[in-house]
Amino acid sequence: MEALERLEITGELARLISLIGRSVEDPEVTRALGEQGYGVEVPTVLGEDSDWLTLDRGTDLLVSGDAQCRKYPRRRREDGFVPWVSTLHLGRLTRLTIPFGLSYDMPTEQLEELMGPPSRFGSRSYPRWHVPLIRSRAVVLSYYPSGPIYIQAKWDPETYARVPSW
Repeated sequence: MEALERLEITGELARLISLIGRSVEDPEVTRALGEQGYGVEVPTVLGEDSDWLTLDRGTDLLVSGDAQCRKYPRRRREDGFVPWVSTLHLGRLTRLTIPFGLSYDMPTEQLEELMGPPSRFGSRSYPRWHVPLIRSRAVVLSYYPSGPIYIQAKWDPETYARVPSW
């Protein structure tokens, strides 16, 4: 949470971000998402699939047996894998404040002012930004101009070589 406070991310958003990269077996995850928090049923085991948990309108968390991040390797159980909290989706209708003044449908020029030049992905070279929030836990803010805003566990060497402008 200290890393997020330096970035002026506090309150409920900071609490949810702090869950990324944690196993569903972590008591903090259980408290935040279970009966004492959002009241959602959190799967304790998953196969090869993932499960989106709707927390509020426009706010979802992804739990996955494979966080697709080397920092959070699969943990096998007899009946599948222990899920990790891997992604926070901040949709257009979220009541949470999206960090750094970002919003949907921002012009590329404005995004570049805030986050530097975009990365390119795939043969069609779609622009996207992955900005480190908590380097030690491989947590980044991912912004896709035509799609979602995610805060997620992501291990991408290019991401960690970049320095955000804030």
